[in-house]
Amino acid sequence: MFNAVLKRSAMGIVSDIEKTLQIPRLGTALLAILFGALLLMIPWLLNYLIAIGMIVWGISEAVKASNTSKSSSSAK
Repeated sequence: MFNAVLKRSAMGIVSDIEKTLQIPRLGTALLAILFGALLLMIPWLLNYLIAIGMIVWGISEAVKASNTSKSSSSAK
């Protein structure tokens, strides 16, 4: 039963996408193929996104620490 509900909701989503974007069924199929290819690349992509996030976080923490040390030394 859950599988039938899940299948119906997925088909409803596809139908809504087709109506909203005004694309034919073949266009939706191609979008699904491209989305599937993107999902295959996610482990590779995810590694880069995590690495970039860590670098940005490290820089922001360094800036915060620098601002904190400047404000504490100017208060003395």
